[in-house]
Amino acid sequence: MRNAKRTQYDLMDVQNPTAIDYEALAAEMAAITWSSGRFPNQTDLAERWGVRATTAAARLKRAINRGFVAYYRTGKELGEYAPTLTAYALAVRQGLIEPPSGLPKPVLAVFNEAGGVGKSTIAREIAAAAARAGLRVLAIDTDPQATLTQWIWPEGMGRIDPELTLMHLYETYRLPMPVSTPYGIDLIPSGDALYDLKDVIPRAPGGTAALEKAIHRLRGYDLVVMDTKGTDDPVLNMAITASNLVLVPMQTSIKGLQGLLKAMEKAEHQAAYSELEDAFLGVVPTMYDPRTSGDKVALKTLKTLISETRGVAFSPVHLRPGQFRRSEAEGPVSMKGSTEGDVHFTVAQVLEQIARRRDLLGGIRERQEA
Repeated sequence: MRNAKRTQYDLMDVQNPTAIDYEALAAEMAAITWSSGRFPNQTDLAERWGVRATTAAARLKRAINRGFVAYYRTGKELGEYAPTLTAYALAVRQGLIEPPSGLPKPVLAVFNEAGGVGKSTIAREIAAAAARAGLRVLAIDTDPQATLTQWIWPEGMGRIDPELTLMHLYETYRLPMPVSTPYGIDLIPSGDALYDLKDVIPRAPGGTAALEKAIHRLRGYDLVVMDTKGTDDPVLNMAITASNLVLVPMQTSIKGLQGLLKAMEKAEHQAAYSELEDAFLGVVPTMYDPRTSGDKVALKTLKTLISETRGVAFSPVHLRPGQFRRSEAEGPVSMKGSTEGDVHFTVAQVLEQIARRRDLLGGIRERQEA
């Protein structure tokens, strides 16, 4: 009797799920979210698709498994959905979204002077999710510790030729040729040579602005992501100066809040320098443990602080050391597989904000028209 009540679309889902065009569904959900500012609920989708709510929920689950929708739920709280950048890219290709024009290409600095807050992790996942969506991504590792380099470029585990790093920029005033990584991300790696870069920059013509000028001449990339060091010195200032968006990962603690105020001040200086009022992208709370009152208070305080700025308090990334230790060996969690989880949801939020503020998706349209 149950099957007799199913619509034609329900039967297509049950008997042959591959008959459903999930790319079209993903593009449709991305277009709705882009125009309305919120992800459509399951009731809206069921009515739109002419199916029951349970069938709409099943389609959402399959869209998550295919990497088109990010899903996040903590404890017994109601889950949240967000289109991934892959879905937004599909919507652009299908003509459902017209990306904003006349904006600069995004150059993102992932920054916090505090160490161990997840800068390299967040930079890696943003770059990986963008590459998964088919975008052309350049990652620049400006931290001499070379964590990002080691995570996405297996050959970076050994000694890196200084000519491959940003040291080359200050010798030739050209960026080095990026190396290719297994994840579709081009990389300007870091290495021991960058420990000396802080002494080279103040004496070099162009100083901290040399990287900004070199990136301005760069062509062919949809997104540049820079991982930065946790020390306030000329190398960090070089990276911040070169960026037009600043994202701050922050550990959800009182100590993290203290560091955030300093980070926000530097982000404001960058906004004034670049003459872009929206240069402060926002904050990603990291190492969040919802079981502790201190983390909850820190997260609430963070949201209050950010509400007074142009930045966004993104969804928190929870404390899961095991997951991230595995990803060091297995690769970025955003590169493949299901997009269910806090990392996927937060990265989807960040990339949507980048797409709204900068020309992240315009290259897709240009390549399609060429």
